[in-house]
Amino acid sequence: MMFLISRVRLIGICCFALGLVSGCSVENNTRDLSAFMEEVNNRPRGAIEPLPIFQSYESFSYKAARLRDPFSPPVEFDMKKVKVQTDHSIAPDMNRPKEYLEGFNLAALKMVGSIEKNSSVWALINDSQGGIYTITNGNYLGRNHGKVINTLDGYVEIVEIVPDGQGGWLERPQRLAVDE
Repeated sequence: MMFLISRVRLIGICCFALGLVSGCSVENNTRDLSAFMEEVNNRPRGAIEPLPIFQSYESFSYKAARLRDPFSPPVEFDMKKVKVQTDHSIAPDMNRPKEYLEGFNLAALKMVGSIEKNSSVWALINDSQGGIYTITNGNYLGRNHGKVINTLDGYVEIVEIVPDGQGGWLERPQRLAVDE
C-alpha cells in the first residue's frame, strides 16, 4: 500500500512538472517579444561623437610683484622736492627678550575674543597653530616689533616699528580686530 501511494505521488509530481513545462512553450508566448526585438534591431543606429581633444594646462608665473599696483593711480613726484625727515629717536629695542607671538606675522594672528580681569582687558589671540594666548597693553606680537598700546573689547591697537628704507625706522599703527 505504501508503495502504491508513493508511486501515485511520483506520477502526480511528474504530471505537474510536465504541465508547467508545456505551459511555457517558446513559440506561442514569445512572438510579440521577437517582433519587438526585430523592430529595434532594424532601426538606424546613431553615431557616437568623438571625445574632445585634451588641452594641457600652461602655468603662469607672476613676475611683476615689485611693480606698481595696476589698480591704483600712478604717483608722480620729484625726488628733489621731497624732504626726508628721519626721526632717530624711533628704534626697536633689540636687547629685550622676544615674546612667543613675535615669531608670527601679524596677518597670521587672529583675535578671537577678550576677557576683563581686575579692571584691565586681555585680548585672546589665536596663533594659527591651534594655540590661544592672552595679551594686554605692553605685550609684543608680530615680526615687526609690534607693541600693544591699547586693548579694547573688540580690537587691539598695535604700533609696529618698521625700517623706512633709508637707514631709519618708522612707527606704523595697526589694528587686530575680532573676526566675526
